[in-house]
Amino acid sequence: MPEVTGRTWGGEPLGRGDCEGEVLLVLWVTGQRPTVGRTACAWLIGRFIDPLAQFAFAPEPQVSTVASQQHGRSYDAVPAWYGREVHDGKQRCTFEVLLAEFALTGDGALVRLGHAVHAADAVELEQDSLAAGLLALATGALDSEPDDQRLTRRLCFAYDALYAWCLRETAAAIAR
Repeated sequence: MPEVTGRTWGGEPLGRGDCEGEVLLVLWVTGQRPTVGRTACAWLIGRFIDPLAQFAFAPEPQVSTVASQQHGRSYDAVPAWYGREVHDGKQRCTFEVLLAEFALTGDGALVRLGHAVHAADAVELEQDSLAAGLLALATGALDSEPDDQRLTRRLCFAYDALYAWCLRETAAAIAR
């Protein structure tokens, strides 16, 4: 079994009742030393998809294997359950894939944040005004925090703040 760091993020296992009275434990697995795409996806999963999500960080080539063995879902790795893909001729980052998969594209602020995550993750900094700052923050976090669980938790505030800004910006655009 490959070394996997971390098992919980929110402190409790995710409870999903697919059937009455049945609780399934879901683990979300990605690569170690997460940067923009992986931390943004963890924030999205924890805030909008699975509020009690558990996260694990495995060596990149073993992410899918670990997820399969643990009956979890892999993300933002190659290969992964949820990863980058081409849709209608355009490349989508994992964050954008999750937005579509979980019917979150109706939230304009999440879509706006998705553009910034895409640009930072693809290092296409000229594509979005937030991308360079987001990339700098996520990259600097790698030097500041050696533990992937704490790093991801600590970056959640930044994504909360960016989401709040995106909410403000999309509301202002609608009001114009």
